[in-house]
Amino acid sequence: MRCDRLWREGIAAWRRTTVAERLAVALLWGLTLTVLVAMWGTSIPRLEALAEAPILDLRPRPTVGEIAAYFEKLGGLGRGFYFWVQLRLDGVFPLLYGVTLTHLLWLVLRFAGMGPRVAVVVAVSVVAPTMVFDLLENHGIAALLLSPPGRIDPAVAAATAAYTQAKWLSAQLAGGFAGIALAIALRKHCGTRTP
Repeated sequence: MRCDRLWREGIAAWRRTTVAERLAVALLWGLTLTVLVAMWGTSIPRLEALAEAPILDLRPRPTVGEIAAYFEKLGGLGRGFYFWVQLRLDGVFPLLYGVTLTHLLWLVLRFAGMGPRVAVVVAVSVVAPTMVFDLLENHGIAALLLSPPGRIDPAVAAATAAYTQAKWLSAQLAGGFAGIALAIALRKHCGTRTP
């Protein structure tokens, strides 16, 4: 099989880790997936039903007008739910996915042949912008949720929209970089060998 070497090296790398390291990775992935399922299974559908529109976090390019209309349609109950439930989940989610995806990208970069220290720096540099913009976006949404109904600050709405756009752009760039790194790793371990 062409990718036998990749699987053998992956299993050997896993066996070199300690039980504590394995538990930490499993806990990290478990927490990340739990928060993701909690958002997608409960809070996001409820908010979308209340506002009859996708939540702001999922819109790649919301305008100030769309943001104001969204909060108006959400109403007091929806605003409270967004603040007390969705933002609590989404407050920890960027940190969890930031560490989880950094670890995953680090593994891909290592299999692509990058040294461990350089791989850490590159992985953090690729994943961190999305995480930071997501946290800034959440901060902006919190400020908008705390503003009086019907009195959205246009400057805060514009900044929040810019953070949302930057989050999605940096996520696309990070995904593209990860795809290229994965292609290099697969080519290295599974590609054809010339004599």
